Amino acid sequence: MQLFISLADSSHFASRAQLGVYFSANAVGANNTINLPYTPQVIVSSNNYITDKVNWVEYNMQYTASGGEEYITLGNFYDTTSLDTQFVAGGGDQFWMINTYYYIDDVWLSHCDSLPDSII
Repeated sequence: MQLFISLADSSHFASRAQLGVYFSANAVGANNTINLPYTPQVIVSSNNYITDKVNWVEYNMQYTASGGEEYITLGNFYDTTSLDTQFVAGGGDQFWMINTYYYIDDVWLSHCDSLPDSII
């Protein structure tokens, strides 16, 4: 899986280990606006804060399908007590801009018919 991410110009904070990818057989939903109540199979940028507001940053991840996956959901799957953020200068001056907001582009999924012995 490959995707590109850029932190919104108006954001005051960057995060790490917050953006997750969840593959499922059914469409997901939640009755709250705080977080998605699912456990993502892939975490984007688990060790580094995603701080770049100018460039698209490429992330490559691996996921082995278990079968039956038809949907992909990208988002924050954690509640606000688990947020790991870092201040980034240059955000907007509106109260709602005191946030972490990312743009995501060019999500690419691929498959392979066989794996090299070194991965198995």
